[in-house]
Amino acid sequence: MVMWHTIEGDKFLQDMIDKGGYNVQFIGGIVTVPEMFLFMKSPLKSLADLRGKKIRTAGDDGVCFSKMGVSVVFMNSADVVDALLKGIIDGGQLSSPAMDYSLLTYEAIKYNYLGPVRQPCECCPSWSTRRSGRHCPTASRCCSPRWAREPLGTTTSI
Repeated sequence: MVMWHTIEGDKFLQDMIDKGGYNVQFIGGIVTVPEMFLFMKSPLKSLADLRGKKIRTAGDDGVCFSKMGVSVVFMNSADVVDALLKGIIDGGQLSSPAMDYSLLTYEAIKYNYLGPVRQPCECCPSWSTRRSGRHCPTASRCCSPRWAREPLGTTTSI
């Protein structure tokens, strides 16, 4: 992801924004840590250890885990820690280690697994309006009329 942005991605993205007629300037972003592959209450020594486990996941991962004998459970991320503590699920997938930590998963799990099947990093873009040159970590609100009327040098939460 970093290479994509460094070599050609930023220009390509800005060209797409310009062709769309948006009053937004892409100014880069931050790169975060890898996504967590799986967190579990008990250790995994092999794929066979997954058989019969209840794991919070969804999408393609859910299909793959189901074929390995896992009971796939979908639930809101806010309910995951309680479900782990109550034994409703044995493990799951959420996001990055930092996001998982912010949801207090460390209170309920002991084992985190990273793997090559997850993206190696995420890029969180930053944007600015062309008029002010100020940036905002979320794209959709920076070119709003209210943002454009704000005096230069002020910080406003919109």
